[in-house]
Amino acid sequence: IVTSVSELASNIFHHAGTGALEFGRIHGEHCPGLEVVATDSGPGIACVRSAIQDGLSTAGGLGGGPPGVNRLMHELEISSRVRGGTRVVARKFINPPPSRSHSPDPGWETISSDLPFGKLRMKRVGDAYLFRSVE
Repeated sequence: IVTSVSELASNIFHHAGTGALEFGRIHGEHCPGLEVVATDSGPGIACVRSAIQDGLSTAGGLGGGPPGVNRLMHELEISSRVRGGTRVVARKFINPPPSRSHSPDPGWETISSDLPFGKLRMKRVGDAYLFRSVE
């Protein structure tokens, strides 16, 4: 969790200059956990799908921030508008439920790519994207 928070703070610093991190307890579907919300009013992310793939950087870094947060946390939601800022919600549960990869949820799309950590499931919710790792 600490590494994920560091990555989110670093992205705010390098891309937006200022922003906020909020922390809260949550009660997930099956277990409690922690929710981290990072918001800024920076330049936004033009392609959210690309932003969670390793190696993409618009600030000259290694491009491992959002993909790393996605690997370390159980849920990741990214809402962003070009020139309108970004909101990232990352959740980590104490005892997560078993993977649901054997029974796909309606509305979820599997992203086929050569990501080193396996497949992802993506669902667009309004102007946000929710990502889940497929084990």
